[in-house]
Amino acid sequence: EFYLDPPREGGGGGGGDSDDEETSAIKLSVPNTLQKQLLDEGDRITQGGKLVPLPRKPSCREIVDAFIDSRGGLDLVEDKMYSELKEGILRYMNCSVYMVLLYEEERASHDSMVKAHPGVPLFDLYGGEHLLRLIVTLPALLRKAEVEQRSVVAIQPRLQELLRFMEKSFNTYFLPEEKYIKAE
Repeated sequence: EFYLDPPREGGGGGGGDSDDEETSAIKLSVPNTLQKQLLDEGDRITQGGKLVPLPRKPSCREIVDAFIDSRGGLDLVEDKMYSELKEGILRYMNCSVYMVLLYEEERASHDSMVKAHPGVPLFDLYGGEHLLRLIVTLPALLRKAEVEQRSVVAIQPRLQELLRFMEKSFNTYFLPEEKYIKAE
């Protein structure tokens, strides 16, 4: 299995003997299909000169809503946890798209899209490809934000569920290569 954890001081993404570091890390097991998506997409963009067409449907918000709806009949505590997860994901999406989630090759397209859709939240313009990038980046972002341990414990299994949900509906949330557009 492939586990993601935040980069450690000094780079390298591993090591460190501190129990504190180990307990506060979110470890995600990314399904093989989604790992391949990330790698193939990176190659398409950086080497193939292709981009995800924007805005994307379904959007990040729509995917997270569908995920929560798929959970069905949640009790009040669970419902609150999933609502907080949604709020956090959407907030992080808006804040991190440009500086963290985009390849250099995507930035001009982003700038054009933002100008064409003023006032529209980024989570309503980006889709599954960028949501997946956010999910695999969240462990490092949350570590830098110094999220408390009990929140990490609550977030991890829900992020894992979201990854499985996205894998299960792969063809709905991710574009095939032929739908990518040429970079201008």
